[in-house]
Amino acid sequence: MAVRVAFLGILRKHQPEADDKGFWHPDAAGKTLEELLASTTLGESGMSTVLLVNGGREKLDYVLRDDDKVQVMPMVAGG
Repeated sequence: MAVRVAFLGILRKHQPEADDKGFWHPDAAGKTLEELLASTTLGESGMSTVLLVNGGREKLDYVLRDDDKVQVMPMVAGG
């Protein structure tokens, strides 16, 4: 199974496409999260993000594998 990616909340507009469950299915196995995100318009937004892979937080140098589920969330702060 391929990598599944979902951009959440206000970041959704930067997700290139989505299936009926809201996931984008890029050919990204073997690429880093940084390479994956570079193929989108997210970098132009200047927004900070939290990157989750299979439910755990990962850094940009994480190498994606088949069946990884990636969620890209906006960084939020509260007070």
